[in-house]
Amino acid sequence: MFGSKAAVDPFDELLDAAQAIVAEREKVLGDILAAESNVADADGQVLAAGARVASEEYAAAQEAGGLAVASKGALAAVAAADLAAKSCRLRLQGLRTKRAGIEADLGPAWERLEGFRDDVFRQRAAELSEQFNAVVDSFRGLICKASALRRHAGGHRGERYGYHIGAFNQMLLFNPITNNGSAIRGAIFSGPDGKNWSLDQHWDRDLGAASLDAAIQSIDDRISPIGAVVALVRPEKQG
Repeated sequence: MFGSKAAVDPFDELLDAAQAIVAEREKVLGDILAAESNVADADGQVLAAGARVASEEYAAAQEAGGLAVASKGALAAVAAADLAAKSCRLRLQGLRTKRAGIEADLGPAWERLEGFRDDVFRQRAAELSEQFNAVVDSFRGLICKASALRRHAGGHRGERYGYHIGAFNQMLLFNPITNNGSAIRGAIFSGPDGKNWSLDQHWDRDLGAASLDAAIQSIDDRISPIGAVVALVRPEKQG
């Protein structure tokens, strides 16, 4: 909509703030270098003005009855050079104080950036860990459903349907984020929570497997009266 203001991304806001501090620091560092150069130049001017005063004093003292006095211009030049040097030093001191303040702000700004990055990492790692565990649980559920089918497969574990449904033997997986293991050995499931249970004996703990079992069992229950009659009439069709 016209006049609406786009939402500011929290990371962009933190990054912009930190980059502004870094840019300000770079500018102050440049100003400090220039100020240090100005101080050196001002010190040179002080030395030159002092040398001129000393030269004039020496020359005045050489006259008969002369006094070692420099000209007002030379003395004024010394005073001006001293004032300029003092001003340059005070400016340099102020810039260094400003730099210290900026660098003091930079630490917390960096900590906020690191904190944001750490939060993102932890969130993504937690999501991935949950996804991994969900896949393991899903795989375990598939095994439980196969066990449920195995229960209803009849002779030869389902070969009449074109399958041979056997007990699951072994699986060992480690969550790459937490390194917690999930293992199935001899149909014993050991989940990341450290709890063990037999898939063969307790497959119906899985809701999907229990639902599948109930669906087939419901069919069996409803057709069993007819099956009983068929068994009497055509016993070769049973089993």
